[in-house]
Amino acid sequence: SIAEVDANFVITQKSGFSEVQATGEENTFNKNELLEIIRPYVPDDYKGEFNEDAHLINDLNINSAHVVDIVLDIEDHYDIILDDDSINQIRLISDSINLVMKHVA
Repeated sequence: SIAEVDANFVITQKSGFSEVQATGEENTFNKNELLEIIRPYVPDDYKGEFNEDAHLINDLNINSAHVVDIVLDIEDHYDIILDDDSINQIRLISDSINLVMKHVA
C-alpha cells in the first residue's frame, strides 16, 4: 500500500523495509539506493539481519573507518554535505535514512 506522508515523501512497504522516496528540487532519495551504499561495507561473513534497526558498528560489524567512508559515499551520491553534528548522530541504518531525507527534501 502507498501512503502519502506529505507533498515530499511517499512510503510503501516492501520486503521488510518501508521504501521511502523523498523528492526535492535537485535530489531524489530512494532508501534502497542508500542501503546499497551501506551494504558493501558489511563484512562478507555477517549472517545477521540487514534492517533499519541495525546498528552500523555493533550489529553490522562495520568498523568506524568504514562509517566515515559510508558518509563520504552518501555525500557524493546525493550531492550533499553533512555537518559533524549530524554525522555523529548516525548509529543505525534508520539514522542515516532520516539524515539523508532531511537533506534532500
